[in-house]
Amino acid sequence: MTITDRLTRKLRGAFGSEAADDMVGWMHGIETQRSELREMNEANYARVDAGFDRLEQRMTGVEQRIGGAEQGISIMAESLAHRLEAIERRHANLLKWAMTFWIGSFFGTMVALAAMKASLP
Repeated sequence: MTITDRLTRKLRGAFGSEAADDMVGWMHGIETQRSELREMNEANYARVDAGFDRLEQRMTGVEQRIGGAEQGISIMAESLAHRLEAIERRHANLLKWAMTFWIGSFFGTMVALAAMKASLP
């Protein structure tokens, strides 16, 4: 906001020369402070905007690392699933052989007991 000659003349007519000059000086000071404040705000805005740009770049890097970690985790999950299937197959196989030996031992014991009973008077 610039102070026009017309305003200066009206101030001089209303308040006198000295008061008008003081008021005009005060208005110029306010205008200067406003300009400086505007420049500082623009500089701060630019600095904050640059900070957000850096933050966005960092977040992009973090997202990429998370994506890589997700791939690694999914690969490990697939590997774990295959290992669990192998363990389940081995467990089923062990149970099958345990039952076979248990049934074989049971029948062998029954046959031996029947033979002993047959040989007793």
